[in-house]
Amino acid sequence: MGSHYNELGIAKDLIAKGEYSGASKYLNLLVAQRVPEALFWASTFSSSAEETDSQFEERSFRMLKESAELGYLPAMYALASCYEAGDLVEQSDVMATEWYGVAANLGDIRAKFRYGLALLEGVGAPRDMTLGAKLIREAAESGVEGAKEVVEKLRDQP
Repeated sequence: MGSHYNELGIAKDLIAKGEYSGASKYLNLLVAQRVPEALFWASTFSSSAEETDSQFEERSFRMLKESAELGYLPAMYALASCYEAGDLVEQSDVMATEWYGVAANLGDIRAKFRYGLALLEGVGAPRDMTLGAKLIREAAESGVEGAKEVVEKLRDQP
């Protein structure tokens, strides 16, 4: 387990520097072992000049989804965002809300805000004003951008 963290750390540093070829070398073994965080990071860049945009998008989404399904919280939020925007996948409010809900239940504060909004508006899930407002208040208390304004609007409603 310790070597995973070392290899992941080196790979993330290389990604931050734009050195994707080097990052791939550190991630490839971990990706083959289905390490969720490695799948997530490997999904963020094209590692081969031969990979077409279409091939990259298909691989990226597949790896992101697998990382989320294996429980990697940042991948869950990113996957929900993809479904919400229709980025790399057909847009789906239901799938976006489902993944935001999973991530929110595991403590992702940004997901609590997005899930709370969906519940307030009944988008992708049945409307639940009580839970939606609670989640948005938690997000506001943690400083999530836009959450404070939603809390204030909720207070102003009759």
